Amino acid sequence: MPTLQISKQKRDIISWVTRLEDRKLLAKLHREATLPNDEVIHLSPVQREMIEMSKNDIKNGRIVSEEELNKRDAQWLY
Repeated sequence: MPTLQISKQKRDIISWVTRLEDRKLLAKLHREATLPNDEVIHLSPVQREMIEMSKNDIKNGRIVSEEELNKRDAQWLY
């Protein structure tokens, strides 16, 4: 996304937040905004297994380009 669009989006969001009156929504936004960026994400054993399978597929060249995937989707859908 171009930098100018991102800057406009940020300004729009700031403007929207300054007009908010809903205390619950403001509290939720504040909690979200103050979460540490390095928050640990806990994965289930199934999620870990899927990540390892994906890494193995990449390592062994079992990948499909986005273009090829779109072609396959189009064939499957129609």
